Amino acid sequence: MTPNFLLWVLGLTGCGLLLVLLVTIHKLRRRIGQSSTALAAATREAQRARQASDENSERLAATVEAIPDLFFEMDASGRYLEVHAAHNGLLAAPKDDLIGKSVDAVLPPDAAQTVRAALAAAAAAGSDYGRVISLALADGEHWFELSVARKRG
Repeated sequence: MTPNFLLWVLGLTGCGLLLVLLVTIHKLRRRIGQSSTALAAATREAQRARQASDENSERLAATVEAIPDLFFEMDASGRYLEVHAAHNGLLAAPKDDLIGKSVDAVLPPDAAQTVRAALAAAAAAGSDYGRVISLALADGEHWFELSVARKRG
């Protein structure tokens, strides 16, 4: 074989490898572009979903704040998890003192027993309405009707 022939073969082989590399690079760039586009779309959708969730949370918080009644979130044993009150004077104790405590530690025994019974009924049936408790507060005796619903999920 002559040296020119070898150079010619090496040149063609190099051109073939270069062509394969260029095609591979082009395909990879297209895939990266498609992946980037999909990622950007997913990111925008996640941002829209988060914004909608934030708006729903704000709307729910505003609704709860507008409710003039006392609103408590409790666990099944009657422990206060959240307290919402438009009028703090209607609470048996300050909000911060209620969180984490059970109704037995805060309410008179008969009222605590009624609350526990309502929680048990709601746990069994999904909700319980119409039970009444009486509390002696700083400005006199107050009557409260209980409406209890089990949290879904």
